[in-house]
Amino acid sequence: MVRRPPRTSATAEVESRLRDQAAVMAEALVGEVVVSAWSPGLLTARHIGSLVGQTVTAVEGRGTHLLIWSGPSGLALHTRMGPVGTWVLSPRPAERPKTQRSLRAVLDAGDWRAECFAATTCEVLTSRQVALHPVLHALKPRLQRAATAPGKRAASTAPGQDAPRRRL
Repeated sequence: MVRRPPRTSATAEVESRLRDQAAVMAEALVGEVVVSAWSPGLLTARHIGSLVGQTVTAVEGRGTHLLIWSGPSGLALHTRMGPVGTWVLSPRPAERPKTQRSLRAVLDAGDWRAECFAATTCEVLTSRQVALHPVLHALKPRLQRAATAPGKRAASTAPGQDAPRRRL
């Protein structure tokens, strides 16, 4: 069992910011097909291409971690945001960022481009790897679902989970 350190106000503030980002991203991305995914990092770039053609099913915040689930493969883009990491959502087509110094990942889905900056971890995981991840397993999932729009069906659970989660 992983023990979490006591929450400080800074940790709670980061989690609150991440929860807000997850809600906005879920509203824009859930139900959309990933048309492009890339990363300047060598290890992430090798696996992030497997998200292309997948449908975003959920955006989930767990502490300072953000998971973007895709289906039908059940893959998740896992980012640990830390105190300074952030996701930026902009309308497509957007030019690639001028600075890539802190850029970790870019996803193009539907009419939106999501860019991850300054994340300490950025990796593609299977639902089994997420379930076995010691930190992610210990943190309670906070699933963000998009409001159901015509022609869209919001996912009620993340892949690998049985019970539906309450909306925040």
